[in-house]
Formats: sequence, C-alpha cells, structure tokens
Amino acid sequence: MDYETLKFDIKEGLGIITLNRPEAANAINIPMAKDLLNVAIECEGGAPVRSLLLKSEGKLFCAGADLKFISELDNIKSGLAEMLGYLHAALGKIDHLDTPLVGAISGTAAGAGLSLVSACDLAIAGENVNFTMAYT
Repeated sequence: MDYETLKFDIKEGLGIITLNRPEAANAINIPMAKDLLNVAIECEGGAPVRSLLLKSEGKLFCAGADLKFISELDNIKSGLAEMLGYLHAALGKIDHLDTPLVGAISGTAAGAGLSLVSACDLAIAGENVNFTMAYT
C-alpha cells in the first residue's frame, strides 16, 4: 500500500514506519493520522512483521499537530475531531498489536508527537533529543 505522509517497508520481518513530512517537522495532519491508522490495520491484518520500528525523516521526530494545516481547515472543530479520531484509533490499534514497537527518536518530539513516543514499547533517544508539550 502507498502512503501519502509516511513510508512503510517490511524487511525480513521488521516493519519500518518512517514519518515523512520533514518540510513540516513531521507534524500530524489528517492524512498522516489516516496513514498511521492504515499501517496499524495492515499490521493487524496479517502483514508479515515480527517487530516494528518507528522513525522519522529530517531534524525533528514530530512537532505535534500541524497547526498550519489546522488553521487552513474550513471547520477547525470538525477537522480536529477527524484528525484526533484517526490518531486515537491508530494508537489504540498499535497498542494492541502482538508485535513490539521500537521508537528511534531524534530531534524533538512535541505535543501529539509525545503520544507516538508513548505508543512505543521501547523508545531510544540520544542525548540531544527534546521532549516537550509544545514546539515553537
């Protein structure tokens, strides 16, 4: 399956999920939340993975919600509800997978990006990684 905002590759039983919006600090928008849910469904549905690795392209792991994307929505309230619905469903499915999820965290994980880190069974981060509730 092709994804708009991330890459998902399977190599010898290892599923590699790569957040792929470096130009937007890998911030979460509706398409990314949908993509994360679809990867979780693919894994739940029998993709040949024994373990999963979550990583990102670019300097930041994930700056949280994509505020620019949200500000351009016609109806911010319903758009946020849609994005959070997909994201929560994805995190719930990931949490219930039988395969362990390891996070390779680099740069900053902020806001909703912390939720992605929290979904990992094990998160590995270097000394220069920054965990924060808001990214500015």
